[in-house]
Amino acid sequence: MVLAVLAAEYLLLRMRKPAQEMEGFFQIGFAVIYIAVMLGFYRGTGPELACLPVCLAAFAAMYVLTYRTGGLNLHLLTAAVTLWLPAALIGRYQIGEERVYGATLAFLLVFGGLLRAKWRILEPDERQKPGVRADWFCVLAAPALLVMAIAAPGREWRFACILAGIACALQYAALKPLRRAAFTAAGALAVLAFWAQPFITWPELVRLEISLIPAAVYIRSLEAVWGKSRWMYNLQTALYGLCLLALTLDAFATNRLADALILEGICLAVLVPSCAGKCRRWAFISGGTALGVALYVTRSFWLSISWWVYLLAAGIGLILFAARNEMKKR
Repeated sequence: MVLAVLAAEYLLLRMRKPAQEMEGFFQIGFAVIYIAVMLGFYRGTGPELACLPVCLAAFAAMYVLTYRTGGLNLHLLTAAVTLWLPAALIGRYQIGEERVYGATLAFLLVFGGLLRAKWRILEPDERQKPGVRADWFCVLAAPALLVMAIAAPGREWRFACILAGIACALQYAALKPLRRAAFTAAGALAVLAFWAQPFITWPELVRLEISLIPAAVYIRSLEAVWGKSRWMYNLQTALYGLCLLALTLDAFATNRLADALILEGICLAVLVPSCAGKCRRWAFISGGTALGVALYVTRSFWLSISWWVYLLAAGIGLILFAARNEMKKR
C-alpha cells in the first residue's frame, strides 16, 4: 500500500508539476504514511514480519525522494524511525541477534554506498537554514553502530560494527574542511578494530606489545594528517608516553623478567637515536624509564645493602658535586 501511494503521488508530481507549496504537502504526506506504518510495525498492530522487505523498500524510496527534493528535512524523521528497527526485531520479534546484525550491516553498507555514489554526506542547499543539507541516515548511522558495537553478541560482530564505523567516518573525507578529522577518526577506529579482532590470539608474553604497535603507527601518522607543529609534537609525546606507561605498569604487574627486558630494549631503541639527534625530551623519558625498571627488577639486591652504604654514597656524591661547582667558579 505504501509503495502504491508513493508511486501515485510521484506520478502526480511528474504530470501536474505542482507549485513548491504543493510539493511540500506531498512530502509531508509521504512521511506521515511511512512513519505511521513503521510505528504500527513496532507495536505489532501494523504489517506482519513478512512485510519487512517491503517496508525497507518503501523507506529507501521515501528517503531518497525527500532527500533529493525537499527542504523540510523529512528524511531525518524517516531515518530516525527506521534506525529503531534492529532493536525491535531482537526484542519484540525474538529474531536471532546474529541475523539482525548481519542484515542491518548489509543494509547500511549497501544503501549508504548507493547514496555516496550520487551525493556527498553534506551538500550545499540554500533552502536549508545552515545552507547545508545533511544525509541524516548516514549521519545517524554512526551512533547506531556505536550502540550495536557495545551490545554485540560476540567479538566478531563488534569487529564488523567497528569496520562499518570506519566506512562512516571516511564519508566525511570528501569534504575538505572535515577531511583531516575524518582520517583521524577512521585511524582511531582502525586501531580499535585491531584490538577487537577475534581471529588471532597473541601469546600472553607479547600481547600488550603487539597491541600497542598499531597505536604507535597511528600516533606517528597524525603528523602526516595534521602537519608538523608544536602542539602536535606535544600531543604525540603525551600519547607515546601513555604507551610507555602501559608497558611499564605491565612489567611491574607481571613481575616477569621477560617483560622487563622487552621494555628495556624498547627504551634503549628510543634512547640511542634521541641522544644522537639531541632530543633531550625523549632521552630523559626513555633513560628514566629504563633506569626505573632496572632498579625495580633488582630491588631485592638494593634492599639487601645496609643503610650506611647509601648514606656514604650520598655523602660522596655531595662532596663531588660541591668540588665540581667550586672548580667551575675558579
